Amino acid sequence: MHLNLLYLHNSTYQIEKALKGYPQFRGVYSLDKVPDYLLDGGYVINTQTVNLPGEHWIAVHVTSDIIRVFD
Repeated sequence: MHLNLLYLHNSTYQIEKALKGYPQFRGVYSLDKVPDYLLDGGYVINTQTVNLPGEHWIAVHVTSDIIRVFD
């Protein structure tokens, strides 16, 4: 699957729609809504809380022994 995130508008809905085909995709979260325990897989996190419009998105990939953050 080819994915070009450069052309997505920064909205939770559009990011979720673009990534839903990836079996390891775990969701899109605002900073204050990230689960306390992260399962293996990929997450997209906005650096602002849910009550703010959103500012910057980061991607996080979690495995049992490492967490990778893509900024």
